[in-house]
Amino acid sequence: MDTYWYLATPYTNFPGGIEAAYDLATANASLLLKHNIPVFSPITHTHPMKEHGLPNTLGHDFWINVVDRPMMRGAHGLIFLEADTWQKSSGMHEEIVEFVKAGKPIVFMQPGKVPDQLWNGSVPAGDLNLDEQIAEAFLPTAQRSLAEQHHEKALRKATGNSVEALELYQELLAGGARPVNAAKLAAEAWALYAA
Repeated sequence: MDTYWYLATPYTNFPGGIEAAYDLATANASLLLKHNIPVFSPITHTHPMKEHGLPNTLGHDFWINVVDRPMMRGAHGLIFLEADTWQKSSGMHEEIVEFVKAGKPIVFMQPGKVPDQLWNGSVPAGDLNLDEQIAEAFLPTAQRSLAEQHHEKALRKATGNSVEALELYQELLAGGARPVNAAKLAAEAWALYAA
């Protein structure tokens, strides 16, 4: 890989405070590097700067615009660390939305465990694999249409552009089904119909 993964981790609201959040981010970035997975951890990179005169009072906009966004643009994809308080993290919210908009891969990681997809390189560019809990927590309504488009594309591929499967998918969405569930049901129905 010619580039790096961007590691999103909680910070401000992390139990134990920002020092514990820094330790968590750095430990997981180190674990990934130990396994030859190139990674950039914004918390590992910026947290120590307060010791060298960069005040921690600069605010969220400074960090997201001056440090995070340029690094997100250069990253291959996002590794999303599902640690305590990720649901409350405005930074992680912005990070996942940026990667969804860019159509870059998103991999979910449990603290201390290298995700299987990173071991075998099975995460193609643009493969979102959005967990529904995370999609519901972070993606605003306008972004959910990206999830709908992603699942429709996967359904088209799985069913050879079956008109029946796509119509069922649209009906299920109109009925309030989540995109991932609608796509799964439509693909299963198509498989039964095609058999």
